[in-house]
Amino acid sequence: MIENRHKKYTVKTSVMLLMVAQIFVFSIRLFYSSDETNTAMDYIISFLLQLGILTVALIFINSKESIRNIIPTKAKKLNKKQRKLLIYIALLTFVASLPLTLLFQIIVANTGYGITETETTQMMSIGTYMASFVLTVILAPFCEEILFRYAILKGLKGRGYIMAAFLTAFSFALMHGSLYQFLHQFIGGIVMCIVMQITDNIFAPMFIHFLNNLLSSLASIYLTFVLLGGFSLISVVFGWAGLIMALGQLVRLEVNKRWGYEIITQEAYSIRFSRTVHNIKLFITNRTFRKEAKLLYSATMERFDYDNNYEITIFNSNNEETPLPLITNKESGLTIYLFYLVIAFQIIVLFV
Repeated sequence: MIENRHKKYTVKTSVMLLMVAQIFVFSIRLFYSSDETNTAMDYIISFLLQLGILTVALIFINSKESIRNIIPTKAKKLNKKQRKLLIYIALLTFVASLPLTLLFQIIVANTGYGITETETTQMMSIGTYMASFVLTVILAPFCEEILFRYAILKGLKGRGYIMAAFLTAFSFALMHGSLYQFLHQFIGGIVMCIVMQITDNIFAPMFIHFLNNLLSSLASIYLTFVLLGGFSLISVVFGWAGLIMALGQLVRLEVNKRWGYEIITQEAYSIRFSRTVHNIKLFITNRTFRKEAKLLYSATMERFDYDNNYEITIFNSNNEETPLPLITNKESGLTIYLFYLVIAFQIIVLFV
């Protein structure tokens, strides 16, 4: 039987986590505001915000289980192929989201939403750049992933794996307080939630978060948009198709690692790519296909969930895939509406 170590994580846990973290972040930003950017105090405040987020997460985690359980067990460790695949997933997420982020920013700008200096690419000194690098590339992925992808995501899965990923990514994007970067952070948040649900290894989304922030830190966003501007449709098609194929490959590798079934197909890349693009088209245009895809995703994530207190069989004795189990016991009650109220508060803060 699979050991169930996280049964006490509920929607209520996620609500309390998000409420405390949001109140902490809002209080810091409310009592500290400055017309100047990239000052020493800015980085001190950012450092305190990250430590505060981490502290809130660890306190709640320790009340449910041992903090040591954050470190993945031997069964959850990523193999060499999975680690290599995470690099492709991070790069494809960055490429796929850029054109959509640019379009979203143009729409936001046309609504009259004012952009601040902190939301633009600026020339910084070496010391300032290094401070920003440490905060955004090293500290942020570690602190934010423990809060969102480990604790909040685990609690919200009581509402279903799809809703858990959506709400976690949505609140993650809102927590950053930047409407211009919202879509990019939301897309990245969704991908990191999916990776966490597949692997149940917190270091996997941390690594993707690290690479994403590294790319954003090293590259000029304005220059990247100029280079990709004429290829927006191409980058969207190839980026999303490649990203979906990479996530599918991660699923196959996880099945092979856990249960020893080699289901990685050797089809030509062009065949898999064309099929993926066709499936994306069906997902957008066909309601029945969308419903089946959602059910398949929920069933697959339930199989991968280490918290399920039963043995999971992928294939039967004839090496045929068994029927997929589905979630039938979603958490209900007023708690989830409280979570929605917290998200509404985050949206209000974003526009204040």
